Amino acid sequence: MSLPAAMLGPEGWPAAGAMAVLADSTLGLAAASTATVHRGAVTVSLSIDFPARPGPSHSLSAVGTGRPTDNDTIFATGEMSGEDGRLLCTASLHGLIVDSVRDTGWGSRSDHRNAASQGEPVTPSEPEVSASGDGVRLTHTVPPAWSNGWGNLHGGAVAFLAERSIAEVIRRAAGPGRRERYMHFSIDYLRPIPVDGRPIVSEARIVHGGVSVTHVHGQVRRADGRIAARCRAAARVDFR
Repeated sequence: MSLPAAMLGPEGWPAAGAMAVLADSTLGLAAASTATVHRGAVTVSLSIDFPARPGPSHSLSAVGTGRPTDNDTIFATGEMSGEDGRLLCTASLHGLIVDSVRDTGWGSRSDHRNAASQGEPVTPSEPEVSASGDGVRLTHTVPPAWSNGWGNLHGGAVAFLAERSIAEVIRRAAGPGRRERYMHFSIDYLRPIPVDGRPIVSEARIVHGGVSVTHVHGQVRRADGRIAARCRAAARVDFR
């Protein structure tokens, strides 16, 4: 996966949201491979741990392994590395095997069109940002190419929008000359988000700003105001 500028963090490092796109796509496909014919897979949660500070890289690679746990649930694990082969993060995904993916709205992995499947991903527009107290609110307009086979926002793209608001609230709290170093990022998917041209909102707020670690909670809302995903992150804030 080659990364456009919008998916790069400070000093050209891959943003945590970019790794979430690739993790969701790779692990989702690995998990779906365990489903039987005529059944589909939907993602319930995605968790990513960052063992070390990433280095400059404009390309990511990933490997994932899916494991069936029973007739209805699936589990996949994997890792992502930069173009120099350095480990950037490890990830795990939990999902459900369903008889009719059309009923869920998420779409099956077999026909999944997403931001990481073909060459360079489509760059989203710059969000409208508003801040209040210890929280921020980002309003996004996403391109149709970020939808899955059923016209809803791809799970990796949901995570990317969520992480953008988390990074923004950490940046504002840290002040100039410092940057976030993620330790953990996780997201729970609650309901699909239609990609119909209407705005999508991601919100984040700091729940604990410690000396060593900052904890942030966030959520992504559909145009109708309903919460579509909830996320959490832990990050260190280091001097550049």
